[in-house]
Amino acid sequence: MSYFGLNLLFNLAVPVAQMMIIMVNDIDLSIGTFVSFCACVTATFVQETPFLGCLILRVLGIPNVALVGIAIAIAARVVLERAIAGRWVLAIGQNMRAASLSGVPVNSVRFAVYVSCAVLASIAGFLLANFSDGAALNMGAEYMLMSIAVVVIGGCSIGGGNSNVPGIWGAALFMFLVVSMLNSYGLGAGVRLIMTGVIIVAVVSLASKPVDLH
Repeated sequence: MSYFGLNLLFNLAVPVAQMMIIMVNDIDLSIGTFVSFCACVTATFVQETPFLGCLILRVLGIPNVALVGIAIAIAARVVLERAIAGRWVLAIGQNMRAASLSGVPVNSVRFAVYVSCAVLASIAGFLLANFSDGAALNMGAEYMLMSIAVVVIGGCSIGGGNSNVPGIWGAALFMFLVVSMLNSYGLGAGVRLIMTGVIIVAVVSLASKPVDLH
């Protein structure tokens, strides 16, 4: 299975899930743990399936696993920007009380957002276990911080209320290049987490600075 394609899938699917949580003014700190849990369940109970063989193939030179990640991102953009449910999610993130007073089913929408996040994380965990031919309890730990970094770099407000799926595409490729560069220098997971944290702090600090219009 393509290393690039699999990383692109993880750097799109997991951050899209995190973005939906951030849009309703929350942050899911358990997403990495859930990826690890699903990977462990997959390694324990699920044998190799024909579906995985299809992911190894390529279409026009693009790995199918990367196309799955792109399809997830496109579907998320359509739902969040074109569907009524997406407008409800945006309304909740911008002002939960105002959304509730205007008739938005706040609790139901928030529940659906968390379920969607869990589904995307489970897909990532399933593929991660098959790609690694095994599982470990900490194998999804990096994706918690990575998902937040991709969302922030992609231009989404950490305070919720807006989405930017195309920005997440660019941020996912940027973080893939950063991680590949660090791996090429032989740096471990600890250094990657530190660098990811530094990037998040830098982006949030720059975004929070007031703009001088004069």
